[in-house]
Amino acid sequence: MNKLQRYWIDGGLCEMEPRGVFAECVHRIYLQDEADAVISALEAENERLRRLGIEEVMAEVGRATVKFPTWPTDPLHALAVLGEEFGELTKAMLQHTYEPEKSTLEDVHEEAIQTAAMALRLVKSLNVYEYRKGFQHVQAILNREQEKP
Repeated sequence: MNKLQRYWIDGGLCEMEPRGVFAECVHRIYLQDEADAVISALEAENERLRRLGIEEVMAEVGRATVKFPTWPTDPLHALAVLGEEFGELTKAMLQHTYEPEKSTLEDVHEEAIQTAAMALRLVKSLNVYEYRKGFQHVQAILNREQEKP
């Protein structure tokens, strides 16, 4: 009889004869307890990191609110504040990716936290914004050829 080889099939480890075809499992070895322990540890670490991130964002919301206690009542100005933070995050991410000497992962992290904090400030005021059209004006045509009806 040929030496048995091991393959992962359906979440379990099977021992099979090496025939090039997954015929039938001679013997299935489950490592469920070990897999459950690894999954549990990963879930706990993910939860710890999630909570840490939320705590960082909430702390940043507090700092920003103390520094800038007022917030725009016009939703488009509020969105511009968020957009400005997102722009800084974009710059940090691009620099870290393409010009790593100009930005660190810590810079990206800091900008991501600040962007999330401004998103929360925007959300906090959704029911307070004055949703109304702004005044608009007609612009002059810059190119006379575009005047043709």
